[in-house]
Parts: sequence; C-alpha cells; structure tokens
Amino acid sequence: MLAWLAPGRAAQADEIKEANDAVALFKKNDPGLARFFGHAVGYAVFPTVGKGGLGIGGAYGSGILYVGGKPAGKTTLTQVTIGLQLPSAGRSLVTNLPVTKSGHRCG
Repeated sequence: MLAWLAPGRAAQADEIKEANDAVALFKKNDPGLARFFGHAVGYAVFPTVGKGGLGIGGAYGSGILYVGGKPAGKTTLTQVTIGLQLPSAGRSLVTNLPVTKSGHRCG
C-alpha cells in the first residue's frame, strides 16, 4: 500500500519544487518582490501557464497555494478568451489572495 502512495507524494514534491523555483526566479528578476513574498498572507504560484487558440482561446495552469509562506494545497487557473490568440510559450504567474486589513479573506 505504501509503495502505491509513493508516486503521488513524489509528484507533489516535484510540483512544490517547481513552484519554489518559480518564486526564486521571480525574486531574482525583481528583488522588490521579496517584500511581497515576505508579507503576503497567501499567494498562488503557477510555474507554467500555457495559452493559445484561434478565435476562441484559453489558458490553463496548475499551481501551488501558499499560506504564510508554506505550501498549503494545489490550485488551477483556467481562462477562456475570444479573439485572435497566438500560441505562446509557457509563462509563470504568481497572484496574491485578497484579504482585508485585518487579515480576513475577502469573498
């Protein structure tokens, strides 16, 4: 039974490593983001978001949700667009979670 669960844990560890690598790259490219990551209550990191289409297009990515700077779960990003969509290489994305000044989540 444990051997059956091991591949899932390895895949999860790989996803977390990819997200951590994306955060490190964001910080390297914009040192000012270190403050964001240090003070954010929560954020989601999508190491690769692919998009494209013609007429009707879309984007999709899977990522890791961080709370208090620690991985807390998985999340996905899905987008549908209308209009010319040129294929593009994968991109990384980070987004913060909406919170109030008191630290409570909005919505």
